Amino acid sequence: MTNEELAAIIIKDLGGAENILSAANCMTRLRVQTADKNKIAVDTIKKLDGVSGVYDAGAEFQIILGPGKATNVTNSVNEILSKTKKPQIGDGKALHEEIRAKNATPAKLFLKKIAGIFFPLIPGFIACGLITGVIGVTLKISPELADAPIIKLLMVFGNAVFWGMNLFVGFNAGKVFGGTPILGGVLAAIMTHPALANVEIAGENLLPGRGGIISVVLVAAFGAWLEKKLHKIIPEMFDLFLTPLITVLVAGMAAIFILQPIGGAISGAIGGAATTAINSGGAAVGFMDQLADLLSKKQKLGMYTDDSMEAELFRNISADSDMMMKKLSDLERILDLTSDMDDSMELAKYYHDEVIPAMAELRRYIDKAETLTASEYWPIPSYGELLFDVR
Repeated sequence: MTNEELAAIIIKDLGGAENILSAANCMTRLRVQTADKNKIAVDTIKKLDGVSGVYDAGAEFQIILGPGKATNVTNSVNEILSKTKKPQIGDGKALHEEIRAKNATPAKLFLKKIAGIFFPLIPGFIACGLITGVIGVTLKISPELADAPIIKLLMVFGNAVFWGMNLFVGFNAGKVFGGTPILGGVLAAIMTHPALANVEIAGENLLPGRGGIISVVLVAAFGAWLEKKLHKIIPEMFDLFLTPLITVLVAGMAAIFILQPIGGAISGAIGGAATTAINSGGAAVGFMDQLADLLSKKQKLGMYTDDSMEAELFRNISADSDMMMKKLSDLERILDLTSDMDDSMELAKYYHDEVIPAMAELRRYIDKAETLTASEYWPIPSYGELLFDVR
């Protein structure tokens, strides 16, 4: 009996798809929650080929299948349930989900996965951001507190979400792409491990964190895909041990030698495009050109006033663009100084004290330009679109 056949029989003996509220698994057991336990054919399930026993844990009914088999059967159960469960009359949420599934496009599904990776991080950003903000205000008022132990401790708190960013993204990406979340986190840790800098291959030292979050998402997606394939081909008695081992080894090597360089190239291209856009004025200049044309037409018609909304908007965007150019030049000058720094601790401190604040200054004016520039001229999704326009 295949795992798919066993899953179908188990669903029937649990009272049918509509009686199953959820199905998950641990290392050795399929764990289900049902609407009505009286519908479960306990004795029949016990006699099924491949079932070692059952256990009633109160709110949860557990079917003992063994290592490897529990994962495979649970995956098959959930796959069957996703195809057979139908929304009931009055079940607006289920009907809504069914309509969304029918209207889903590959692009929308991809954006939904990306949103699923980053949305869970928002509370962390809020907490750490508020802590950092309070510390900043406190130090502006009382700079002498900078060396106080409590301030130093709180600075660690405020920086924690950024310090662990790749790990969190790897964990969430592994989950979103259907793999084991912790394996996604492990792969992210491999890519960002500081000891990579001590590994020399072909005369060059490896670069920890190369490609940033983009590389992490790529390797977590690949790891999840590989893990699901391995579950299907590795014998169940070895699945528990071999699948995670092979996933980490193969995906880890792919990360270092293939996916990190790809992620680095993508990140570099995005950064280069952003720099080019800023250097050329980008979206802000395009919008300013349209405003200037409008102001010229109003002037010809005798409707121009120096305190008009368009004139004020033009002046604000112009001033903001000038500041963007200045802050970009400052950041480039600061980054140029890092080329002579060989000591990793010195470089880390310099990035913390000089580079990150310079990046924040540049971003402040870019964020302001986003709020001033008409959306049709802004070439990339805004924060609002990223947070609320994923369908």
